[in-house]
Amino acid sequence: MLQDLRYAWRLIKRQPGFSILAIVTLTLGIGAATAIFTVSERVLLRPLPYPDLHRVMRFPSGVSHGPYGVKVSDAEAALPQLSSVGLYDTGGLNLGEEPAPIRLRAAAVTSGFFTTLGVPALLGRTFNAEEDRMMKVAVLSFEAWRRYFASSPTIVGRTVRLNGQPFTVVGVMPPGFSFPAKPEVLVPPESDRQMTGSAFHGKVIGRLASGVTREQFAAALRVLSQRRAHDDAPVPPVNVTPLPELLSASPRPTLLFLASLAGMLLLVACANVAGVLMSRLRVRERELLVRRALGATRARLLQQLLTECLLLTSLAAVAGLTLAYWLVRAFAASDAGFLPDLDLSRIDARFFVIGAALATLATMAFAVVPALSASRAPVGQALRETATPSRAARWFGSTLVVGQVAVAILLVAATASVAGAVARLMRIDLGFNNSGGVIFEITLPYSRYKNGAAVSAFLDQLESRVRTIAGVRHVGASNVAPGGKGVLLAAPLALAGDPKAASAPFIRQGERHVQPAGPRAVFAPILAASPGYFQAVGIRLLAGRTFTHEDGRGGRRAAILSEGAARAIDPDFRALIGRRLARTSREEPAEIVGIVGNVRLWDVKNDATRASYQIYEPVAQAFPRGTIAVAVDASEDTAAVTTAVREALRGLDPELPVYNIERVADLQARYLAPERLTLGLTAAFSTIALMLCAIGLYGVLAQVVSQRSREIGIRMALGADRGRLRRGVVMHGMRLAVAGVLAGTLAAVLAARAAASMVPMIDRPGPWILGADALILIFVAVLAAWVPARRASAVDPAAALRAD
Repeated sequence: MLQDLRYAWRLIKRQPGFSILAIVTLTLGIGAATAIFTVSERVLLRPLPYPDLHRVMRFPSGVSHGPYGVKVSDAEAALPQLSSVGLYDTGGLNLGEEPAPIRLRAAAVTSGFFTTLGVPALLGRTFNAEEDRMMKVAVLSFEAWRRYFASSPTIVGRTVRLNGQPFTVVGVMPPGFSFPAKPEVLVPPESDRQMTGSAFHGKVIGRLASGVTREQFAAALRVLSQRRAHDDAPVPPVNVTPLPELLSASPRPTLLFLASLAGMLLLVACANVAGVLMSRLRVRERELLVRRALGATRARLLQQLLTECLLLTSLAAVAGLTLAYWLVRAFAASDAGFLPDLDLSRIDARFFVIGAALATLATMAFAVVPALSASRAPVGQALRETATPSRAARWFGSTLVVGQVAVAILLVAATASVAGAVARLMRIDLGFNNSGGVIFEITLPYSRYKNGAAVSAFLDQLESRVRTIAGVRHVGASNVAPGGKGVLLAAPLALAGDPKAASAPFIRQGERHVQPAGPRAVFAPILAASPGYFQAVGIRLLAGRTFTHEDGRGGRRAAILSEGAARAIDPDFRALIGRRLARTSREEPAEIVGIVGNVRLWDVKNDATRASYQIYEPVAQAFPRGTIAVAVDASEDTAAVTTAVREALRGLDPELPVYNIERVADLQARYLAPERLTLGLTAAFSTIALMLCAIGLYGVLAQVVSQRSREIGIRMALGADRGRLRRGVVMHGMRLAVAGVLAGTLAAVLAARAAASMVPMIDRPGPWILGADALILIFVAVLAAWVPARRASAVDPAAALRAD
């Protein structure tokens, strides 16, 4: 074995081009497939490392109501199918620790939340039932404990300031606890009303009791709903979703699409290496026949060739493992908004083993063929000439190339479809544009900013200080900036005196969804805005004016509508200036003073009409509380402006952290971050497939030229034209490419239907896309065939005949 390893290493050094090609090809296939399959498996099958997570169900909170928005006690009494019930909601809290304040990701949870997930504390304990109401206790995540408290062993029992209030730390969660939304601190409901609002409307999860199925639990919920309806009206099926399915619902289509492409790329890599390896071993058949003539057994030949293959695949596996680790880390660090917050710091060894095993089997299988052929050949053949490959061998090599071309056109068509969808989304006007704008967020604690007047006074002072910073042109504030998160109050779009708005209730609109509220009323979210906000973010003024510092003060109520909201009231939206809007956040009419452009608040994939509805109120009128987004339009460097803003804020309130600092240009790019990531990976896969396709075609044609050198020499000796010989080799490659293009086009048409239903953003490739893909593949085939064709036309007839 050692002798074979040394010989295999000498062959690698003797033919570095072939060795590097095979290793790089397998590295790309193994690394890409391992990375994508690792992410897909973690997100789709194991989103959280908690025990029996498939038995944890998320069900609608509207089934029962109670002290926290849901009656936990009623649910437990009425639904014996559950062993535990918990509630949760997400938000943020200011950690007012030295040397500087920090913004923490936070979650408000009940004591049953930890029991339902089945995760105990690493240090200390979690909440008890008595602490579910108003108790100032907190549980830290392992990462927050290590980062902000230096893994202090005395953290349990220590008092920390959260949103300006003292909280006692009662426990630390184990590493990897990341639900919901990777919280750094967990507090009981209503312990901080700023995060949960005046009433806690938490999401409900429950763990199924032993022996209870999902269907049985859903049926019990439906019976409970029917009982509470107090009439004979039909009750629709209750949606009960296992927690893993809930977490993977958004990324599932995209990850399945990428996993399919990665699998095809791995197959192309294996086929490519197999074809190149067969070409190389065919050239070595004479060597194998000589070894057979000198007494080598069939087993000895097989051992030598398999050792060479194992060495190649081992080197490729090590490189593929490194590439997969880097790709997974890059995937986790990317702004892939469709992914849940998971720990993607490790790769899945199972997929790496599968990928490496496929590559090893592919190379070993094609190494066995020449060895068996040599072992069966007559010994005297080694002294006469190299064996002519059989028709089956030639057909198999051509089939590999046709398959590679077909898969390549599939990947190129997928890239074109994704690129078309992304280009279409990029053409959508987001409604804001300011290359010099910077947006950051602050949270004013209720404990020190108890009313709207205090909030308004603080923002006036902050904006006055920021305007004095060199290079600042405009500054403004809002309760939710474009791309931000939050739940907004929504009011009906109607003028004062309109009867359809009189009875319409206010509703809550959240990120990426709208709650319907009756068939007649049209609703729009209410946003607060200071006078300079529209200029700082880059929102266009279409009619009227923006806010002044007098608006919202002294009974002077004002409102600004987006163009879409204004047109929903009156198609001639400019005629609305000076009219009075029926109701705003304080349920009083407000004068419409301006119309601004539509803004896509959350994404570009929602319904365009409904996404264009917005009502703006002055900050002094709306009194925003909680998170406030501040926009600064500056001509100076972003870092310099941010530093100056921090200093200005520190002079007003040293306990307020500045967080989520982002340029407006980056914010615009974030809207399409998942789509850009998908496009980048798809384009990379298709480019690699094109390269492997060209390499495979080149290898097959080079082998054909090598095997036909004697025939070519005889034909040239008899007067054959060199150009005709060159065209013959190119046409042979073209036939293989055209066969692959036809097979790939048919497969692309069939696959497009499945992909379009799986990933809605992907367009079905049109005829011009498939035609362009076919031309690209044929062009690549011509390039790959040109070098062997030139080699064929350069054969010396005398040298070819002398070889006999």
